[in-house]
Amino acid sequence: MTATLADIVPLTETVVIRERALEVSGIDIEHIVPLILRFPDLRKIFSGDAEVVASLLPQARELHAALIAAGLGKYGDEAEERGIYNLNLGERMTLSNAVLRLTGGLGPFFELLEMSGLGAADPVAEETAAKPLPPGAIKFRRRGNGLLQSESTAS
Repeated sequence: MTATLADIVPLTETVVIRERALEVSGIDIEHIVPLILRFPDLRKIFSGDAEVVASLLPQARELHAALIAAGLGKYGDEAEERGIYNLNLGERMTLSNAVLRLTGGLGPFFELLEMSGLGAADPVAEETAAKPLPPGAIKFRRRGNGLLQSESTAS
């Protein structure tokens, strides 16, 4: 008998939060593009500038809730996102870690950003691209296989 991808790749994962079992899945382009359009400042992450990235903090919790909602199949559901927003950080991290694990990590997210032009089109990114990164900053580069790899700059 030949195995199928459904046999070898987990498509969903059950995560228990406050004694409730939630079925989580990875996100795909139909979620990533709306996230970028809803949170256009997310494109600034490509700038590598710590101050620019820090400017995203006011939206971070809302973005986190939207990402988790997408993994729960509830993207754009205001009541669901509000409920996720009100979970504690540990609970949100448990859920988002499952979403990202099933998505294949952050690489596909940034890959789609770059391929779509939504990441590179950011004038802040273009403006700061030539600036050296501060110690400890995370930068992304393309590996030989075409995937993005993150690396931390030397301290």
